[in-house]
Amino acid sequence: MIEMARLKTGEDIIGDFYADLSTKEYKINEPMVVEIEHGSKSSGLVMAHWLPVQLLQQNTITIGAEEILGFIPPSNEFQEYYHSTVSRLRELLQAKKKIKELDESEYDDIMEAFEELSIGDVEVH
Repeated sequence: MIEMARLKTGEDIIGDFYADLSTKEYKINEPMVVEIEHGSKSSGLVMAHWLPVQLLQQNTITIGAEEILGFIPPSNEFQEYYHSTVSRLRELLQAKKKIKELDESEYDDIMEAFEELSIGDVEVH
């Protein structure tokens, strides 16, 4: 279930929470930290990976119930925003992985195609 939790550290984490009552722990899939960023003219919501996902096999963590101060039910709109952000970040990580797997000539071909697109020299047949 998508929940938002305030941790003892003061962080607000949103993710897919599963409670294990026997161990008094929570497993959190796709945890994201949520912050309000204050600018000079306006404020905005910032959501970022809570874990270093580039280094992990799975974006999952288990934390003890004692680390959680409380749960805050997210609105439906905020849950949708969370889901779309997680999906976009997954796509970006997959694209980054694919780029790393390219050999130098494939990479050069792709960069040349992007350059042609940006200057409008592409012919369509």
